[in-house]
Amino acid sequence: MSSKDKAAKQLKIAAKRKKISGINGDISAKRASQASIDEKIEDLKEAAQNLKTLTASLNDYKATLDSELSKIDDNTFKGDRRKKYDEKVKDAKTSLNTIKKGHADNLITINKKIVELQAKSDSLGTSISNLSLSVSNLNLQIAALQ
Repeated sequence: MSSKDKAAKQLKIAAKRKKISGINGDISAKRASQASIDEKIEDLKEAAQNLKTLTASLNDYKATLDSELSKIDDNTFKGDRRKKYDEKVKDAKTSLNTIKKGHADNLITINKKIVELQAKSDSLGTSISNLSLSVSNLNLQIAALQ
């Protein structure tokens, strides 16, 4: 093999190594991005679980409230006092239902975001795998040249 051929081979090897270096940089960046996304997913899952716990507590409170309020019959008090009482009870139940609906809406939003972020993380994982395969192929090509 002539020195010209050896020099050309060395240039090819150097170019492939440079390409590997660039790809490894991309892999590192994608792994960092994936780790950040995975951390956000875990935070959102924790928030969703906390929201479910709060909703369950709210449901228990509403059941207790309904149970206790149903014990008060029309003979306990009448007239204007009864009317004010019934309005306050209605307002309390409306407020609880509004809070429950807000929690349900927030839980839906959180779950949608989790799905969105999971798709991004999966996509990054696929990209990382493809890039790693490219690095392996380049290393094989370098080995064949040596």
